[in-house]
Amino acid sequence: MKSLRASSKGLKQVDLARKSLGWNKTAPEWCQAAFTSRATLKRFWAQQAIRRETFIAICEGVKVSWREVADWEDATHRELAIAQFTLPEKLPPVQNWVGRSQELQTLKAQLLNPVTRAITITAVCVVGLAGIGKTTLAAQLVRELQGENAPFVVAAWESLRSVTGKPPRFDGVMDSLLLELSQGEITPVTTILDSDRQKTARLVQLLKRQPCLLVLDNVETVLQTKQAKRAGFFADECDEYAWLFTQLAENEHRSKVVFTSRETLAQIQGLQTQTLKLGGLDIPSAVQLLEAFDLQATPEELTALATRYDGHPKALEVVAALIRDDAEFQGQVCRFLTNTDWLLVNTLDALIDQVIHRLSDEELACLSQISVYETNHYPLSVSGIEAQLPETPKQAVKETVIEALKRRHLLDYNATQASYQMHPLVQEKASFLLEGSIFKKAHRLAYQYFLWVAKPEEKWQDIQDLKPFMRAHYHAIQAGDWDAAAMAIEPIYDRLNQWRYFDVIVDLYSELLPKNWRLGEQLVTDAGLQSDIITRLGYGYFYLGKHRESQEYYQHGLAIARQIGDRRRQAEALCNLGLSHESVGEYHTALEILQEGLTIAEEISHWRLVYRAASFLGITNFSLSNYPKAANYHKRSLEIARQNDFFEGEMLALGNLGGLFDMIGDYEQALFYNQQYLAAVEETNNFRQKATGITLLGRTYNKMGDYKKALNLGLQAYRIVQNNGANQEEMNALNVLGTSQRGLGEYQTAIQLFQKRLTLAQKAEARHSIADSLCELGITYRLMKEYALAQTNLEQCLEIFQDNQNRADLARASLELVKLKRATSSQDIESMRNYLRQAQEISESLKIPLLAEVQAEMQSLEQERQ
Repeated sequence: MKSLRASSKGLKQVDLARKSLGWNKTAPEWCQAAFTSRATLKRFWAQQAIRRETFIAICEGVKVSWREVADWEDATHRELAIAQFTLPEKLPPVQNWVGRSQELQTLKAQLLNPVTRAITITAVCVVGLAGIGKTTLAAQLVRELQGENAPFVVAAWESLRSVTGKPPRFDGVMDSLLLELSQGEITPVTTILDSDRQKTARLVQLLKRQPCLLVLDNVETVLQTKQAKRAGFFADECDEYAWLFTQLAENEHRSKVVFTSRETLAQIQGLQTQTLKLGGLDIPSAVQLLEAFDLQATPEELTALATRYDGHPKALEVVAALIRDDAEFQGQVCRFLTNTDWLLVNTLDALIDQVIHRLSDEELACLSQISVYETNHYPLSVSGIEAQLPETPKQAVKETVIEALKRRHLLDYNATQASYQMHPLVQEKASFLLEGSIFKKAHRLAYQYFLWVAKPEEKWQDIQDLKPFMRAHYHAIQAGDWDAAAMAIEPIYDRLNQWRYFDVIVDLYSELLPKNWRLGEQLVTDAGLQSDIITRLGYGYFYLGKHRESQEYYQHGLAIARQIGDRRRQAEALCNLGLSHESVGEYHTALEILQEGLTIAEEISHWRLVYRAASFLGITNFSLSNYPKAANYHKRSLEIARQNDFFEGEMLALGNLGGLFDMIGDYEQALFYNQQYLAAVEETNNFRQKATGITLLGRTYNKMGDYKKALNLGLQAYRIVQNNGANQEEMNALNVLGTSQRGLGEYQTAIQLFQKRLTLAQKAEARHSIADSLCELGITYRLMKEYALAQTNLEQCLEIFQDNQNRADLARASLELVKLKRATSSQDIESMRNYLRQAQEISESLKIPLLAEVQAEMQSLEQERQ
């Protein structure tokens, strides 16, 4: 009876096939005529490429084994003949599909050899953080494989996620898989008496008999929780799943199994199993996903939102819907970016909670405490993680806790950055778990760690070597240990000055002052330390060009030092305050303050402060055109530096002397000191100082008219500082290059160089460099006979020089305006005379070489008028 029913069914299928192909014979006649031999069946199988179910029915109708026919066919023809497999009934939908082309290609290459289309490995595990898109990727993979006629007879999809969060009943999962993969042949009735292992054996036989595609989703539900040592291992109560997965992965068969899991499967690894770790979407794809929500945003805002969530697709969908639908945001991404400081909005907190709840106590403690590290500022190593778990043996930290967090994809190692990192969502969730004393404890442990890993001073080469001290400072502040925070950066203050990181100084020391510090409030316990903090902030602001702000800080620091009777701090504050007054043109006030500072420094025999006072007095006398006095003070500071092996002070004094003689036109002496400066700098690894020494020489050669030598020096300096964040040194190099190119007649190149210098100066808000760049542009445009542009630039620079009281520069700009007016045959004689008188007065008082050029211009102007 069974064979007759099969035959009847087969004839019906044949009849349907006959009608669909437009053949008129009845099914029995057609079968008899068409399939008189197995060769005919084989030919039909290879050529017609009809649905597999129809072909099987035809074979049954004529009582021929379809497997025997198909097996006769060679591999290539057999794959061509297999029709599209039917999509699994439980296949989840794919919405908002973007990107992932690389991941799909990787999976397909693991599934199928792209040349032979033959199945190459047994199983692939797609793993990654919750919501990262594992299920969506697997579902899209199944759809694309079906559309590409991949060599699978049947596909099945089964999710191991349950409403309760517990592993689903094994029998239910197996019954569903057997029914779908056997295409209805193996029903629950068939296997009602089978044991778990017998059902597993049936499933493996199906996978061996025909090429199947099997996807098991959300495998993490059958893995161990709350135990760090067994993270990624099957739960004790899931032995039947452990056996199933082992059989699927280790048995040789013609099928392919895809697992998706939030945790790496520690027991399913080997040559026949591959793992694909899924990260966030790349930023262009993440932006494309956000665009589907029709938000009001610029491309930059969408990029910022995508970056904030590190391309996490689920998070982006949740946040995009929130921005679109919430009345607070009204679809405007900028409002969300501006007003929302946290990431775990809406349902995202619950999503990450699902993962966090699986952790053991030691994993949770580690994850929460290492959240205090800012890996974007400093790489996190194993030793940094160990520092947060001082009571746990180091081997256990590395082999158990870290390994468990990696398997759960809550902690990753970025080889490019040589750092352990957490996804922003995990980082935020972990930081929320830190409260009260644990929060302070974690930051104090981090503080101690960074001081421990810091290099000794003799090994410091660049600011990267100072980063551990800055990180220690940050963690001490977070813990509320203000004195410790100040002490953390004490060792690096002089080096930050030396390397000209004044913005860093301001950032670090500003953190140590309360809002009402001007009213006497302080965070540190010691008044002297408070004086140092305020004085050093003044120093930083001064060298950032904010001289009035620096004066306020210096005065407060001086007042505290006088109040506590600390003469060293008084002398230091006086020296700095004096230089600040000099910088804004208050030269006589500066002299009085600096002389008081020098007197105190000499009385307490503090050679460093004597050096500083002498150096600043040299600068102030130079500004007052007291060049002999200026030279004597600089030579005294040079002598003090050499007597005390103060190398940095020696270089500064040499630079000051070189600049002084360059200014007054004694180029032989200028070259003498500048060459000594450069020779001294060559012994260091400080690229900023080396560039400065080279540009000082280049500037002097330009003034001497040796433009080719100046050009070579300018190029050397520019190569050293280009794109290194050394803005001032880069501007100086560009100035030397621009001047030498102009001297060589390359006006257009000079314009480009001066324009680039101007752009840098404007970004840095360096008003003197802005004005000087405008002046050089004006001179060059005049030589190019672009008079309108020349006038615009010169007038702008003159205005800035007048505001800043830069007298020598003011004289030069005035002279250049006269040259421009004469070049344009201007009749504004009285205006030109006034500019020349101003330039002459300044040049005579400063005794600078410009005087001869001004007098020659005056004489020429008067001769023309006669």
